[in-house]
Amino acid sequence: MLALTGAASLLEREPRAAGRALLLAVLAPLPYAIAALLPQPYGEPVAAALLLVTVVVLLALVIPTPNPAVGDDTPRTRIDERDIMFSRRLLEPGTDRFEQYYGARPTKRELDDRFRVLPGLLSKGASAYSPYTFSAADASFWTIERLRPFVDAEPAAEQVESDAREITEFIERWALKLGAASVGVTELRDYHLYTTVGRGPQWGEPDDNRDEEQGCRDGLAVRVREQSRDRVRKRREHGEQERTPGRPRLA
Repeated sequence: MLALTGAASLLEREPRAAGRALLLAVLAPLPYAIAALLPQPYGEPVAAALLLVTVVVLLALVIPTPNPAVGDDTPRTRIDERDIMFSRRLLEPGTDRFEQYYGARPTKRELDDRFRVLPGLLSKGASAYSPYTFSAADASFWTIERLRPFVDAEPAAEQVESDAREITEFIERWALKLGAASVGVTELRDYHLYTTVGRGPQWGEPDDNRDEEQGCRDGLAVRVREQSRDRVRKRREHGEQERTPGRPRLA
């Protein structure tokens, strides 16, 4: 079983998990082999003890246990978008927004100043710097930045009547076709929206009226490749932050 787990981890490009599983596949049978080689009268009690431990472990894995009580984790308050990392990383020293934000929240200044002296993910000082992939990522951020003003565009002049279930299924199929790994639709709640805008030209303005006529919200999930996830972990280990020097970018 451990050998199969190691082989599956190799196929999924998880060398760390594969190494541990294969190592356990070699070490786990050793106590039983040693017990079989022990001279009598030591071999039988050792083998019986190992068998007892094996049975107990298997029973512990098989016997169901009561689920721990899970509390209601529904948010009770809304979040100020200016406080999230994607907004704070866009603040540039010397600007009015920078002085205004840290003047109101001085306790966050020291923490944020620490990551500002570290290399950003799209800078040459990053440990996994690559001129090709970094340039491609920079182009993607640039595209998103240019498209942002069109997110809240005016509705079309010609309205088309449609069935709610039918149009929802169409949107879900279309999102999956474009590359989303999972799509869902949920009722829009107050805590889904920020209290204050933290990015773009409306920075600092109340967010109470945004999407007030939209009753539902789509949720998309995109699968992350194992190699990309590993690179992010290594960057965090080197102390690099998800920050891009130079002109602001949208996350």
